[in-house]
Amino acid sequence: MVFRKATDVSFSILLIPFFINTVASQCQGGRSIGPVPSVTDERHLDGISNNKDHVWWGAAREDVTRDAPAMYADGIALPAGACTPQQRGTGNCRYPDEINGFGSNRPSPRKISNEFFQQIESTISARRLSDLHPNFGQFLAHDTDSSPQLPTASRESADVFSDVWLPIKVPKGDIHFDRQNKGNVYLPFVRTNFNRCTGRSTNTSRQQINKISSYIDGSVVYGETEARNKALREFKDGKLKVGLGDLLPENTVAVSNDNPIGRDANLLAAAGDSRANEQPGLIALHTLFVREHNRLCDEYKTKNPQATDEQIFQAVRRLVAAEIQAITFREYLPATLGGTEHIPAYQGYNKSVDVGMSNMMSTAAFRFGHSQVNTHLWRFEEDGTMSHYGHLPLRDAYFSPERVSREGGIDPLLRGAVKQAAQEVDLKMVDDMRNALFPSGRELGTDLASKNIQRGRDHGLPDYNSVRKALGLKGLSSFSEITKDSKTAKKMEEVYQDINNVDLWVGGLAEDHESGSELGPTFRTIMMRNFLRIRDGDRFWYERYLSKEEIDKVHSLTLGKIIRLNTGFKSAPDNVFYSTQYCAGVEKLQCIPTMAKTSPVTEATNNTMRNVLIAISVVMFVVLIILVALLVRFWIRSRQKRKVIPVKEAIGHTNGDVEVHDIS
Repeated sequence: MVFRKATDVSFSILLIPFFINTVASQCQGGRSIGPVPSVTDERHLDGISNNKDHVWWGAAREDVTRDAPAMYADGIALPAGACTPQQRGTGNCRYPDEINGFGSNRPSPRKISNEFFQQIESTISARRLSDLHPNFGQFLAHDTDSSPQLPTASRESADVFSDVWLPIKVPKGDIHFDRQNKGNVYLPFVRTNFNRCTGRSTNTSRQQINKISSYIDGSVVYGETEARNKALREFKDGKLKVGLGDLLPENTVAVSNDNPIGRDANLLAAAGDSRANEQPGLIALHTLFVREHNRLCDEYKTKNPQATDEQIFQAVRRLVAAEIQAITFREYLPATLGGTEHIPAYQGYNKSVDVGMSNMMSTAAFRFGHSQVNTHLWRFEEDGTMSHYGHLPLRDAYFSPERVSREGGIDPLLRGAVKQAAQEVDLKMVDDMRNALFPSGRELGTDLASKNIQRGRDHGLPDYNSVRKALGLKGLSSFSEITKDSKTAKKMEEVYQDINNVDLWVGGLAEDHESGSELGPTFRTIMMRNFLRIRDGDRFWYERYLSKEEIDKVHSLTLGKIIRLNTGFKSAPDNVFYSTQYCAGVEKLQCIPTMAKTSPVTEATNNTMRNVLIAISVVMFVVLIILVALLVRFWIRSRQKRKVIPVKEAIGHTNGDVEVHDIS
């Protein structure tokens, strides 16, 4: 898309009046003030009153937290790295054409994306994590964080930097977005919604909002509001609504759904989270836990025949939330961070812990999974053969629940996700997400790597080195300290020039992984801290809240067993976060590579080559049969001639030269 170029922008006049015209009495220390919700012994959908002393901690529609002070360029709301008016006036703005003429001291996110994130070939996880690992990571992220964009009336002003729009400059001649070499192309980018009581002065810098609760509470299944929850419930025997084939129901109840590519809203699936339709792997997990809820409802009803719908629903909701919590700490985090021994044991509830989602976590560290995504979603039948619908290209599957409902359901997707290895966590991203994210009509899509970098700047995240110091890690003085890969270190120095200017998401992905972990020290520390806060600050954490019998029941389950109980994937291993194509001993959270270290050709390519070889073999076999038949026919005719023609006649035909034939 081609946009106009802004000539001169003063940030002080960019603030939209209704955004900042908030009554002062509604604000107190950047937190909302309203009726104090009741404190109950049942978890609220929005997380309010989980902490009796601080009822807003971790609740929906509250500020995200910061583990280090924000580093907005002006100390208020100007994106990190942007040039201040003083820098522009003195000629100290490093990239004056960035941010559509406002200027930046950091390179364009798209330039960084092109320099680092272009992925030419598959590089599978060195620890052979499965494709289900990033899928569950996305499911989990959607249970704990949702940072909606600011509302926009239209895209008419998307080309001008404002309090709403933060356009991403595309380098001239970009082979994907500027093929006509115009040099005036920008990727539209909408800034994140924020607390209207913030962003007014350096004392109250802008704070983004988490739309959902920060607790692992199953809101991704049940919704974060009463209205959404009611729309999803059957109100019979405690169950949730399902559609044909025991899949997610179509959105005939009109719950709000993300729909960036303009699909028919009624054809999208209705689920607990508005982002459920993003891609089929995520839809599969949403479907799985709706089925698990309904399965547990049947169990509970059998044991408690007099229980009401509400009693069944709340009892089962507690169990499903507990299952997600247990899977997170007993399976997902060990696979991510390096084994259960690295996760401190649960010591009980700590009411002094603020569970609010960390900005560095949601905007940088937990986005490591974007590097793990493959170009295709594999699909297999129970006998191990590829689904006759084939593997599914990711770029063709965004917001397309019909690719699940009409093409075999969730079973083939789950089999494929457990078999296929995820991509390595590194400075690479597949083209389906880097150049073709959410294509719509004539629009090619956008670049998720660029958006992640820009999102960090929008949120005023500190630079990579400042974050390390804030976390108690060693501050670095050279790019070679980030990674032992000399080529990457050299390129980072060429692109960023100053190690104290590196975007957090880029620096965190560039780090060498810690032993046995998918992450380097910076992201690993952020992840560990945030998940421990979520666990320790939750009054309803399952190990504190459930009975011993219920805890034992939860611990008897794994994600693999939940899959076996609710799908036709009966051979699913207990630990589904390691690729069954490469690993053994998966029940013990271990992976023993069974193939060479070199990255294999993708399964889709393998199947294509296999089919070609089979076709060639069939053709060769048919040709061989024809040749044999011709030879046999020739031999028979030769014998017949020798029997019919008299010897004298034969001699006469050869002018006295006798032709000797073998006699059978």
